[in-house]
Amino acid sequence: MSSWSPPTRRVVDVVEFLVQRGEQRCRLSDVARELDLNQATAYAILQELCAGGWTTRDPSSKTFTIGPAFVAMARQLDQTRPLTRSCSAAAQALAGETGFAASVSERLDDVLVVVDFVSAPDAPFRMSPGEQLPFAAPFGPCFAAWDVAEQRDHWVARSGVENATLAAQLEDYLNATRDRGFSVERMSAPMARTVQAMLQLHAEDVSDSMRAHINGVLSEITTAAALSPDGQTAALPVGALTAPVFDRHGRVALNVGVHPFRELTAQQILHIGGQVARHAQAIGVAPPAPS
Repeated sequence: MSSWSPPTRRVVDVVEFLVQRGEQRCRLSDVARELDLNQATAYAILQELCAGGWTTRDPSSKTFTIGPAFVAMARQLDQTRPLTRSCSAAAQALAGETGFAASVSERLDDVLVVVDFVSAPDAPFRMSPGEQLPFAAPFGPCFAAWDVAEQRDHWVARSGVENATLAAQLEDYLNATRDRGFSVERMSAPMARTVQAMLQLHAEDVSDSMRAHINGVLSEITTAAALSPDGQTAALPVGALTAPVFDRHGRVALNVGVHPFRELTAQQILHIGGQVARHAQAIGVAPPAPS
């Protein structure tokens, strides 16, 4: 990923790395190796973070972990975001009710950030809080579906779609998502990772064969969405069922979803999607009326 300020990006990378490791302590060599930094740079960053209380160093083991100042700041921030806490509670409940992994995500400009992820036994798809996905088709349809027309167009354009028929299918997909109240995302775990990696590339760097693969995935997802869930009998492979949570301004603030990554019948899609939508609706305000 490109950066406006590589030195600042390195600091962010170190903090994110330590957060993801949780209570597991890391040596200087671990940080340098995992983030591809030289040890002098990694040491300077960690020393500065230690000085601010964002990290701590155990003098006996010479290892680092997240420090008390960072933890206190995170807790203070959590207390100011009741919507996020409610979504995390909903994800926990949904994981228990469905047996599937569940997640909470937030949109920050052109990026989707995983706020919380509740795993499930044998889940083929796992993410960690802080991980990012591009806000581009096919990711984040519940953010795009309730957005203004210009942003919906950008969601399609960011995926690099140039085919007018496919672009129209994606628009229909967003309309179906909005009408239904939740998204049905037809995608296997390996497919999700592959498309994510491809979409991280700049449009000009995507080869014709890669573009054809992405278009094939998008077409498959939109074709599934065009089917009537209550009239369809064949089971579909479903990667996610996601619903929007609205803030007091009527904007989509967060998404809550479950990740089956298995085949589901129409009845199962409606039942589980309805569960997700009810949890989401119980958190935020009512969705805005169609314009």
